[in-house]
Amino acid sequence: MPNGSLSSTIRLLRTGIVPLSAIEPLSVGYSRLRTELTTESQEFLSGNHQVPLFIQGEWGTGKSHALGYCRAFASKLGIPTAFVSLNARTVPLNHPQRIYGELAASLRVGHTMGLRPLLHSILTNLDVRMILTRYLSSSSNPLSSHIRSLCKYYDCGEALNPQAEASWGFILGEDLGWADYAYKREQAIERIYGLADCFRAINGGGILMLMDEVETIDQLWNHRSRAVAYSVMTSLSTMQPVWSIFAVTERFRTLVALDAARSHVDSVSHHARWLSNALANGAIHTFDTPRLDGACASRLAAAITALYLEAYPQTSFSKDQIQRCVDEWGKNPGRNPRKLIRAIVNRLDLARPLPEA
Repeated sequence: MPNGSLSSTIRLLRTGIVPLSAIEPLSVGYSRLRTELTTESQEFLSGNHQVPLFIQGEWGTGKSHALGYCRAFASKLGIPTAFVSLNARTVPLNHPQRIYGELAASLRVGHTMGLRPLLHSILTNLDVRMILTRYLSSSSNPLSSHIRSLCKYYDCGEALNPQAEASWGFILGEDLGWADYAYKREQAIERIYGLADCFRAINGGGILMLMDEVETIDQLWNHRSRAVAYSVMTSLSTMQPVWSIFAVTERFRTLVALDAARSHVDSVSHHARWLSNALANGAIHTFDTPRLDGACASRLAAAITALYLEAYPQTSFSKDQIQRCVDEWGKNPGRNPRKLIRAIVNRLDLARPLPEA
């Protein structure tokens, strides 16, 4: 890793955030998740639908880190991954037309990020282009006519033809996010499926969708808004070419249980009941974020220290100083891993000599 990248990594670690470039060495206690991802990714790439995974934990326990770990793991296997951070104002779960825009912006394979550059790299490959063309010629995919139109431009060496922009706009969902109409929501769900199915034709599996802050569903306007949000989760969870991983807090599970127990049957209780039953009978897998004990905390501190020294080799400190940080952190019953990361980096920052003016 270049020194500039290392410096930017340390800057993020100062805030307690672990970037994707350092996610693997700084993931401690993830053996069970790694085993599950290994098995399920192989099944997914074999064309088998994977049940959704709920990553559970309270604020600061590492849910976003776990999603990043899943993303890095899938990216190594060439699985396209999309990361969507939900909120009740701009990207609510009950408006999939806004989720589609986030998906298009964050879709990633390796170092290629964004649906347009990713699709461009695919279409420049003649063999892959022919696979897509054959698949779309006999498919009712909602993206079919637009992707086939792009394929023709690439066949003719006119990838930058301005007339292709209308097709690009449709594929990127530029017609979806401007309105909250019900039919736009339906179009967004269909388009998510269509996009994932295109990737399924290429890699045998589809795409991995990672959704953070799912508990913000309780900030929606009313139970009708939650009903739509639950239906969106149900749709994503049951799509054949979509493997969904949701990060949730206990607040979300409590809300689902309350809505599932509503006395009269309506859309909110129906979809909430499906989620509640799926969680109860194992149709949705769950993973609790790892709770660091003393040994794991020491391993994490050592990994952070090694990364820091790679970026700033002139730093001089004693191992006792780092262990004191771990011991002090362990006295807090919350044992927030983000706070440990910040404490270790702060201790190392204090030990690093400042550059001369």
